Amino acid sequence: MRTSLALTRAALFAAVVAGCSSLTPGTKTLPDSGSAAPVAPSRAAFETELEHAGHDAKAVAIWASNAFFNYLVGMDETGSIAVDSIDVGANGCLGPNSVKIDSSRNIWVACFTNQSGETSGSLEQEYSSGGSLLRSFKWTTPCPQTATICGAFSNDGGPDRSGHVFSEMNGSYLQNNKPYMMEDGFFWWPADRPNAAPKFIGLGTSCSPICQPLNMDTDKSGNIWFTFQGSGHPCCSGLGEVTNPTTKPRVLVVLAPGTYKFGRGVFTSDGGATLNVVDSGVRKIYQYRLPLTPASKPFNTLGPTATGLSAALGQPNTGGFNRAETKIAIGDYGGWVNLGTVASNRWTAKLSMQLLPQPVSAAYTPSDR
Repeated sequence: MRTSLALTRAALFAAVVAGCSSLTPGTKTLPDSGSAAPVAPSRAAFETELEHAGHDAKAVAIWASNAFFNYLVGMDETGSIAVDSIDVGANGCLGPNSVKIDSSRNIWVACFTNQSGETSGSLEQEYSSGGSLLRSFKWTTPCPQTATICGAFSNDGGPDRSGHVFSEMNGSYLQNNKPYMMEDGFFWWPADRPNAAPKFIGLGTSCSPICQPLNMDTDKSGNIWFTFQGSGHPCCSGLGEVTNPTTKPRVLVVLAPGTYKFGRGVFTSDGGATLNVVDSGVRKIYQYRLPLTPASKPFNTLGPTATGLSAALGQPNTGGFNRAETKIAIGDYGGWVNLGTVASNRWTAKLSMQLLPQPVSAAYTPSDR
């Protein structure tokens, strides 16, 4: 499901009611902004392209998510040629949102799931580099029986360095044509009990100042860092932290709403000592030394990312570095993958039939994790 980067809860469910969650192949997936948006191929054309690409897991240098057709697509080093694919939709993973590659080259992906009955939930899934589903972490949240529509979604997740697995959750429901918020937060599973019922870290329901978590990652100490939409700033975002999430979780607002225009991807590098935050609104990636405080400033800025078809369409979401941290890949709602060279800060947009219209996340393999 494609949602605006500044989407409020009310807008989310207005979009659901309008049918945004069941887009028809061949329709535009981005609002008109003066240039033609990428148009999805038919499913038949998409699957034909993947059939021609074959399956060569050893040739994959970048994994990208196609949120429209529910696939992970493996690209070669150029980012232009598909060499492998994984049908995550066949495993219940709909609208794959974020891709992370761990030290074993396994692929972690955050998904939506079909909603049914009086519960709503999502998945965090782990796949081998060869495309086999290894583990699936599912959570559900209760929905009021009187709710007309109920949805709880995950934009991001993955394991920390101790093996605990996290999944970000944000959700709302519609009742009598009025939107209501569930308590957003993070589900997590202990490293030694992956099949246990997940525990939940709540962010509160006051929407003051945290209204909606967006993307997340964990640092070398196991703390969660996340971008969020803030109260009073429907277009602007901040950065939060959950310290000691598996023992004594404490939620902190580190950088206030308004720090970013549209804060999105959050991912660590340098062994978990550097935090990278994507501001989709200005197409830049800010790099911070950890620990990060309200007085911290970026020590480096990457971007602006490539414009592809149009600067108005460029909306980088989230991604990751290669093992040497000399290159970075970021999926873009504009319909392409941004590839950047760190030293020169040079960026190119890579469009591919197999990724249209929504390569919302991309990451190098092997990664720097």
